[in-house]
Amino acid sequence: MSGDSPLRLRLDLPVPAECRALIERGALVAVNSSGGKDSQCMTILLSRIVPREQLLVVHAPLGEVIAKAPRAPPTLRATR
Repeated sequence: MSGDSPLRLRLDLPVPAECRALIERGALVAVNSSGGKDSQCMTILLSRIVPREQLLVVHAPLGEVIAKAPRAPPTLRATR
């Protein structure tokens, strides 16, 4: 990575042709965000693929809903 900033990762993100075609035609892409570091990372990566004006970030904290579901994995229930 000579010449690249040490903080900037070079990534070739695989995007299925169908998705790329929809994005190129102006499709909106919605992503759920909890506001945590994983959500922030996902949003940054998506912003490298999807133009920002097409990216919808939705804050829908589902932790309580999922954790109370009878078939929720134990690791999810433990995050309440």
